[in-house]
Amino acid sequence: MSSKKSVKKAQPQKSDKTVQYVAVVVMLVVAAALAWMYFPKSQPKAEVAATESAPQVVATEAEAQPAATSSAPVCREFDSIPTARQYQQPPMKVDATKQYFAAFKMAKGGEFVVQLYPDKSPITVNSFVFLSCKGYFNGVTFHRVLEGFLAQGGDPTGSGMGGPGYEFVNEDSDLTFNKAGVVAMANAGRD
Repeated sequence: MSSKKSVKKAQPQKSDKTVQYVAVVVMLVVAAALAWMYFPKSQPKAEVAATESAPQVVATEAEAQPAATSSAPVCREFDSIPTARQYQQPPMKVDATKQYFAAFKMAKGGEFVVQLYPDKSPITVNSFVFLSCKGYFNGVTFHRVLEGFLAQGGDPTGSGMGGPGYEFVNEDSDLTFNKAGVVAMANAGRD
C-alpha cells in the first residue's frame, strides 16, 4: 500500500509540471504572435511602395484639387523653418476652418488623395502639413504592409522606429475607422 501512495503523490506533481510547461509554451506563442503583429517587417521590394515626392498638401474651401507644389500658400507658412532631418514641434499654421487634402504619388504610378481634418485634430494635421511641406516624406516606403489590414509608412528610416524629433499630445475626436481607406497617425504610446 505504501507504494501506491507514493505513486499517487508522484502523478499530481508530474501533472503540475506538464501544466506549467504547457503554460510557458502558450505564453511564448502569444508573445511571438504579438511581436509579429507589432514589429516592422521587411517586405520584398515588389510589395513595398514608395512615394516619389512628398505628399502635396492643398488647403481649399472646395473639394479635393490636383496636388499643389511645396510653394503652395499652406507651405509658405513654414518657409522660415529650414529643412532638416529633425525638428522642434512646428508652430500652429493650419486653419481649422479650411479643408486640407494631401495627394500621394507612388513610385510605380499610383496616386491617392486623403482628406485631413484640422477641425478635429489640428496638432496632427499641422504636423503632417509641416513635414510634407519640408519634404520629410520624400521617397518613404510603406515599411509594414499587412495585406487586407494596414499599410504603415511615413518613417524616412524605413524601420518604423524613426521620427521627426518631436512628439505631441493625442487628440481625441469622433473620427472612426469604419471603412477602408481611413488613415491615422501611429504613435509610440499615449501623448
